[in-house]
Amino acid sequence: MGGKVEHPFKIQVWAGDKVVETLAIVTNVGVAIAAFDAAVRERPGRHVTLRHGARVIRATGRVSQGPPTVGHLKSQQVQAVRLWCLRCGRSGTLSWEMVGAADDDRFPEVGRRLRCSACGGRDIQKMPDWPAQSPR
Repeated sequence: MGGKVEHPFKIQVWAGDKVVETLAIVTNVGVAIAAFDAAVRERPGRHVTLRHGARVIRATGRVSQGPPTVGHLKSQQVQAVRLWCLRCGRSGTLSWEMVGAADDDRFPEVGRRLRCSACGGRDIQKMPDWPAQSPR
């Protein structure tokens, strides 16, 4: 009875990218929501979050923009996607056109139906193929 809670709910106040105050750590979601609502009322204009582990349940202030789009990555000079097959280890680079990516596609959605050309595996890891930095 009464085991350890792996990921309690936390209500925190942020300044920039740092937690400046932890207001509550609770195990009940109803209590957590009530504490979050009270914190927002008592701290107008402050960035307050309600988290469960790393996941943000509710927040005031800035809103996450989500994953980047292919168009955004292209504006950062990324011209391709680097791929690895987690089944056989083969890797390669494909252009955005070769993976069928449109500019408004979110990067995590790109290449969901790709198969490894060596083993046929579908467990493909991907990341943007960032341009090499020129020496300074």
